[in-house]
Amino acid sequence: IDEDRYFYGVSANYGPISESLDIGAFFIQQTIAGMTDRQAVGTEMRYFENGKSLWAMLDYDISYQELGSAFLQGSWRMESGTTINALVDRRRSPFLSTGNALIGQQLSDFSELEALFTEDEIRQLSLDRTAISTTYTIGVSQPLTPRLQLSLDASQSVIEATPESGGVPANPQSTYRYFTANLLASSLIKEGDVSILGLRMSDSSGSRVYSINIDTRYPFGNGFRLNPRLRVDYREILTDMSTEWIYTPGLRMQYRLGRRGRVDLEGGKEIASRSAEIADFDRDSYFINLGYQLIFQ
Repeated sequence: IDEDRYFYGVSANYGPISESLDIGAFFIQQTIAGMTDRQAVGTEMRYFENGKSLWAMLDYDISYQELGSAFLQGSWRMESGTTINALVDRRRSPFLSTGNALIGQQLSDFSELEALFTEDEIRQLSLDRTAISTTYTIGVSQPLTPRLQLSLDASQSVIEATPESGGVPANPQSTYRYFTANLLASSLIKEGDVSILGLRMSDSSGSRVYSINIDTRYPFGNGFRLNPRLRVDYREILTDMSTEWIYTPGLRMQYRLGRRGRVDLEGGKEIASRSAEIADFDRDSYFINLGYQLIFQ
C-alpha cells in the first residue's frame, strides 16, 4: 500500500442515445507526497448498431497540459460474414504522472527525490521518463465454411525516444511490427472442439521472429478441457547476427467447478538452439503453472 499517493475521481455516463450511442465524461485528481501527481479530464463514447461498433476515449492531463491518451477502435461485420476491425492508440507510456520521475533513479521513495530536485525539475523529469507510444492495428476475418474461419492481422507500435536527464540515460526510439494469420476450425474431431493453426512474423529493433503455432482444445464431459499446443519460433537476433530455433510443446488441462470456479494446470518444455559466430548455445527448460479462478457476480 502506497500511503504517499491518494486519488479520487468522478464520472458520469448518459445513454443510450437513439438506442445505439453511449457517452461519458470523467475527472481524476491524484497526489503524491502532497504534490499533484495526475489531474486529468476525459470523455468516452461507445456506438453499436447493425454489425458496426465504435469505441473512442480521450484523456487530457490539465496539470501538465499534455494528452494522456487517445484511443479509437472500430469494427464492421458485413452481410457476407466478413469482419473488418481497426485500432489507433496514442498514449503516454507509462501513463503520465509526477511519480514517473522516480523511473531510473536509485532512490527508494518520492521524498528522497524531493530533497534533490525542485518541483518544476521533478515535473520535467516525469515528462522525460514518459515516452509517447503509438499503435496502429488492422484486421479482417472471413468464414470459409460453417466450421472454418480465416483471420489476418497487422500491427505497428512505435515508442518514441526519451532524453537523458536527472542522471538517467536516454532511450532510443523503438519500433515493433507483427503480422499474423490464423486458421480456426471447430468441431473437427468431436462436437465443441477448437483447432487453431497460426503463422506470425514480428519485426523489432533488435530481432525478427517467425512463428508457427498449433493450439487445440477438446471438451470431455461437462467440465473438463484438454488443450495440447505446440509453438515453433525461428529468431534472427540483429544485434549479433545470430539465429535461434525455439520449440515449445505444452499441455493445458482445465476443470470447471460448477458455474463460478475453474482450475487450470499447464506444463511444457522449451528447447532452444542458438547459432552465433563465436559459439553455439543449447538450452532446455521446463515450466508448470497451477492456478484457479473464482467468479463473483
